[in-house]
Amino acid sequence: MPMGSIIKMFNWAMQYTDEEEFVHALLDGQPEPPKYFAVMKHVNKVGPALLRDLPAVTEETEAEKLKRWLAEGQQVVDTRSARAFAQGHVAGTVNIPFNKAFPNWAGWLVDYNRPVYFLTNPGELDELLQALRSVGIDNAAGVMDVNRILPEGVFELESYAEITPLEAARQVESGEVHVVDVRNLTEWQEGHIPNAQHIMLGTLPGRLDEIPEDKPILVQCRSGARSAIGASILQANGFKQVLNLSGGFVQWQKDGLESV
Repeated sequence: MPMGSIIKMFNWAMQYTDEEEFVHALLDGQPEPPKYFAVMKHVNKVGPALLRDLPAVTEETEAEKLKRWLAEGQQVVDTRSARAFAQGHVAGTVNIPFNKAFPNWAGWLVDYNRPVYFLTNPGELDELLQALRSVGIDNAAGVMDVNRILPEGVFELESYAEITPLEAARQVESGEVHVVDVRNLTEWQEGHIPNAQHIMLGTLPGRLDEIPEDKPILVQCRSGARSAIGASILQANGFKQVLNLSGGFVQWQKDGLESV
């Protein structure tokens, strides 16, 4: 048998004659591409912006500046840990913890076409800007020391609660809470909480109108880290009754609770 015939017989890709079916089969099960991939494609083609051409990032000290940012509807990101943010944060801010996953989620969630402001530790500013620029985010416009602003009592802080799977199970079963699963599609397909709604975290800001507003929202991921970011996005956009599933789907399964 000719070598070409053997390759066609055993190569799955050669079995398709329809382009649309081939593309669907090729992409099936692949993780969602971050939005910053499109930005980086452009950067790779034309080159990155020169640092000397980027506007300076102003370090602000007055709480009134933060009030103005929020009143103008600007993007304000709090980079503290999820636990610290959950315990108390300024309404309207979104939490993307400054850790190794920060560039990925900043690339998903920050609008590249608008200025973005940060509540963070000023000592981390250089590392923060480096992480942002690694995914093409050059629109950082201001930074404020979050540890200095919060204790001043200028803002009425919000919080959200964490709840364990065992504590949440009855509310989930009775429909008292609406579950939003923010994991990737492949994770969802491998198993999920009954009646949960799947909205991958990176797409959550654009799909808020799909979430019911008549009951508390239980946000869930694999371990509780991504869902904490999701909880902050929901609260910043008016969903005030938000819970984060502590331990995520991993703990849900360890506790022997039902999944589909």
